[in-house]
Amino acid sequence: MKSVIREICVICGQSNRSHRSSPATRAKRTALGTRLASVVAAAALALAGSGLAEAGQRPNIRISLQLIEVPHPALTELLAGKASSGENLHTQAMALVHSGSATVLETCVLTSPGGQKATVESIREMIYPTEYEPPTLAGSPPPWMDPANRFAPAIRPDLFFAWETRNAGVSLEVEPSLAPDGKTVDLGFVPEIVDPVGLVTWVEYADEWGDCSTRMPIFDTLRTNTRLTLAPGHFELAAVLTPKPAAATPTALRKILVFVRADLPQQR
Repeated sequence: MKSVIREICVICGQSNRSHRSSPATRAKRTALGTRLASVVAAAALALAGSGLAEAGQRPNIRISLQLIEVPHPALTELLAGKASSGENLHTQAMALVHSGSATVLETCVLTSPGGQKATVESIREMIYPTEYEPPTLAGSPPPWMDPANRFAPAIRPDLFFAWETRNAGVSLEVEPSLAPDGKTVDLGFVPEIVDPVGLVTWVEYADEWGDCSTRMPIFDTLRTNTRLTLAPGHFELAAVLTPKPAAATPTALRKILVFVRADLPQQR
């Protein structure tokens, strides 16, 4: 940038000397003006490409998230090794994937301008009831359950009057920003995996229409909320999560490694 400013000053100085010399040098001043215009245009492109605040633009930052499930003993060996940087751990985890000992559970990619929040979701909305008809005293059933009630409805009344929506699937929220030196990325991110695993019965009940037991869904949730400083182009181990097995076990047999990387596409 300094060289561009220096060249502009040289051109302006030559133009002033030409103006003082003689009116016959108009052609020379025209050539200097054309050269000055090209230098200014090049400077404007340089400012736009660098993403400086003066140009009113921010560079795009691409965030890559990988969730890799490994055996618990394998994680212990990885962390005990001397090459424990995030990039080396990711390389070793991928070697386990290629050998069949580990599994890539999820990969998310999201690009956002620096300083802005962005979200990507791959979900299914699950709507389920959360509030039911309040119970009555023993011996005093509600009117729709009283056999002597001549106005009993012909169909089962609606017992539910409050509902809730839970997003089941994968979501990722990021807020990246580029450091002033352009060499590191400050990243705040919240990955979340919600998995419905079944129903739990709260109350068992059957009426003249059949089973009307009260059941509620059960969700497994894996989530982390953190902020990191990353070197562009290199993976970092952000967290280790413990998935819940289907059956209760005394120890966790599997672990999920959360790797994240920031890239600056315009610098490639």
